[in-house]
Amino acid sequence: MKKQLNNLLMIAGTGRNVGKTMLACKLIGQFSHQDVVGIKVSPHFHQQAEGQKILVQRPDFMIIEETSASTSKDSSRMLQAGASKVYYIQTHDRIIGEPFRIILSMLPENQPVICESGAMLEYARPALFFLVYKKGGVQTKPGLERIDYDPNQKIAFDGEGFDFDFDKIGFEDHAWVLKK
Repeated sequence: MKKQLNNLLMIAGTGRNVGKTMLACKLIGQFSHQDVVGIKVSPHFHQQAEGQKILVQRPDFMIIEETSASTSKDSSRMLQAGASKVYYIQTHDRIIGEPFRIILSMLPENQPVICESGAMLEYARPALFFLVYKKGGVQTKPGLERIDYDPNQKIAFDGEGFDFDFDKIGFEDHAWVLKK
């Protein structure tokens, strides 16, 4: 059974370069006054840059706290947008729950979290789940049929902006909400 996390907003995309990180950064900027935490998950293992803060390193995953807000990496962009902290997880999808549990144990229970990951949807059920797609492109993601719930919102990205009213999102009583 998936753990319900009301302080979690999850962003997945239908592919690469569909605006996932741009959406995450826009939301982080909008809620930065509430000490929002950003999490970026990647199934690809990369060499880490000098000065990054590696918190946990195991054969199947690595948890890094992003410390630089001056690069073009997605996790750095989240810091630039105003996240109080950003964690970058490199892991294989099959064990994604373990590094995520570790990060959650480091955070206050009700702190707002915005996570960019599709694979995490199989481990945790967020209060809000947004699926981003390129306008005019595919609106589904392979693997989502394994998830037992639908996105709260499908959001089209046209290369510059989104077809979504950001005033509809709130973080109230320690939970992400989508206002009517």
